Amino acid sequence: MTVDMSAIRCEQYLAMAPDQARDFSAWMSGWFSQKIGKAWVDLVAYEKNITNVKAWCTYHPKDTVMSGLQQSTGTQ
Repeated sequence: MTVDMSAIRCEQYLAMAPDQARDFSAWMSGWFSQKIGKAWVDLVAYEKNITNVKAWCTYHPKDTVMSGLQQSTGTQ
C-alpha cells in the first residue's frame, strides 16, 4: 500500500488514534524540516508546532496537513 502523506486532510489527522497521530506528526515534521533546510531537532519547537498545526486543522478540516504546515511557516 502506498500513502500520499501530502494528501492527508486535517480531519483525517485529527481523527487518528494517538499512536498514529504521533507517528504521522514525527514523519511529517522530519520531512518538512528537511524540506525547508533544517537539519536539527528542537523538541520544544516540535511540540509547539504540533499544537499549532492541530489548532489550525480544527478550523480547516478539509485542507491538507501539508497546507497547514506551509501556512504556519510561510513556505510553499
